[in-house]
Amino acid sequence: MTRIVYWNISKFGTNKIADPKHPLSSVARRNLIRSVITAAQPDILVVGEVSARRSYPPGMLTSGAGLDVCTTLLAWLRGIAGDWRLVPPLVVGRIGSAEAVAIFYRGMIGAAGTRIFTGPYWSSGTIPAYSSPPGAGVPAPGNAYVGAAAALLVPSRTVPAGGLFNPGAEENRLAACIDFHMAPAAGMAGWTIDFINRRQPYMCTFCETDAAGAVRNLTLIAVHPPPGAPDAILATLAASQEIQRALGANEIRIVLGDFNMPLLNADGTPANPYGLPATFVPALRMQGPVPANHLDSYKGYATTHIKQPWRWNPVENKWDQTANFFSAIGTTREYPGLGYFGAAGFQNFYSIDNILVEQAAAPAAGYPSTVANTVVGTPYTDPFGRAVANNLPLGVINFARHFINPPPILAAPFTNFPWGAALEGTAPGFALGLNSNLISSPNYAHIYDTSDHFAVCADV
Repeated sequence: MTRIVYWNISKFGTNKIADPKHPLSSVARRNLIRSVITAAQPDILVVGEVSARRSYPPGMLTSGAGLDVCTTLLAWLRGIAGDWRLVPPLVVGRIGSAEAVAIFYRGMIGAAGTRIFTGPYWSSGTIPAYSSPPGAGVPAPGNAYVGAAAALLVPSRTVPAGGLFNPGAEENRLAACIDFHMAPAAGMAGWTIDFINRRQPYMCTFCETDAAGAVRNLTLIAVHPPPGAPDAILATLAASQEIQRALGANEIRIVLGDFNMPLLNADGTPANPYGLPATFVPALRMQGPVPANHLDSYKGYATTHIKQPWRWNPVENKWDQTANFFSAIGTTREYPGLGYFGAAGFQNFYSIDNILVEQAAAPAAGYPSTVANTVVGTPYTDPFGRAVANNLPLGVINFARHFINPPPILAAPFTNFPWGAALEGTAPGFALGLNSNLISSPNYAHIYDTSDHFAVCADV
């Protein structure tokens, strides 16, 4: 099994972990990022929303704060295990929507297996480098990276003969791909799809071998369509050759990312929003049946997006608290989502990140998944006794609550909620002092400040 983690670390640049103007906040964010990665123990880590130079066109290697923070993270990972590598992160989107995608991966599988980056495109080897289709102007089989990018894929290795893309090529001459093509059914087979100024999907391929020489090919397609038109982008992707073509030999195809579309409808029923062929199985899924009560609690188990602590109210000229941990008159808030899941100003915008897997014989039980909820911790508990009946994704990885300065254990009804020794199902009524503590920077605020998304993990 390969553990894949996707995490949209919002506006991921150097200041996220080393802001000279806010050093204490930087340390808190850096520690949270390291804590999540350490607990997840990923084989492949995909980071979305990496900072990119807006002047760079799609398909070019990012630079500046985005590349710097990625090389810093890579150095930390290599301090844990020396086989960590980074696919040179390319820009997707243009101007205001531009960002980069960073894919970190372990080069070894156990003592004798390997995981080798196979492209599927070639690198120009220039500064800055850009991604090029094989045979389209870049000498075969691509040019070696130079400058800062030269250290990302060392030592370089050769793609094995069983690799679906670029067998016999060197890793450090290959590049990820942002080009997607019309499928034959579209009447313009092979034409490159124009995503206009919206963020393109991002494809990266790997070849895995075990100690006996058996080969497995992984095709990863990362997505982050804009919130205004995610369905159009995903429908275009679904109709592309890269999705419609038959799986290659020993291939598993994975579409993952921040889809900006909800997993569930407002009533809790599956939304099936991604528009991909039914052969793609979501790792994070809610199979129901939808409970007649405790609906918000049910949705909380699928939460990957959280509210900002405070939001400016221009009408009343004040800051309104948007994330909440307490029940109120007419509003019962329940574990695990309480009142922090979702997005202020958006309806049904809380479960928008996922990992979807397509393979020739998908396991009947699906793919073990965990949402890295650092507010209440995982695996989730089941205070309402519905885990079996409602197929709740409790998770399989231990992620700690990341409250740096939690309130002390108090008398009932606060004894066990949500910072005590256990987790109750229903939040108690509002308490001013406790609220200020919970929402403060050492607690909830620094989690949100790190990212408004939780990481999603799946074993494939």
